[in-house]
Amino acid sequence: MREIKFRSAHYNLDYDTFSHFSYWGLINHKGKFDNTCFSSPTHSSSNYRKVEEQYTRLKDKNGFEIYEGDIVKYYGDYGAEGVDSSFTKNIEVTYDSRLAAFEPFAELSFQIVDIESFEVIGNIHENKDLL
Repeated sequence: MREIKFRSAHYNLDYDTFSHFSYWGLINHKGKFDNTCFSSPTHSSSNYRKVEEQYTRLKDKNGFEIYEGDIVKYYGDYGAEGVDSSFTKNIEVTYDSRLAAFEPFAELSFQIVDIESFEVIGNIHENKDLL
């Protein structure tokens, strides 16, 4: 069964600063995937503004779950034979409704892309400077 998970980024309204993440979806009270249990936020606080982000169902090269809003480092290679054509690029993970897929994974789908080419290095809430 497909893991349906979400994360909410909470911002303190008084200072408009990032506060914390909460996770919810088909997960149990221990935060583990459970297709028999759907958890959701218990209440909404007027002290916080929330940004909802979905789990992409992918894990990076270190086994970390990749969510919308994450910043991933992409390790690529243009594949020119005999030439060092490797590069790295920081990319924000977003959902493209036109493609019904998560970027950059849809963008790179015409290539053979190994998930080992991606590493979560931060998120747009805590590490905007990484982009």
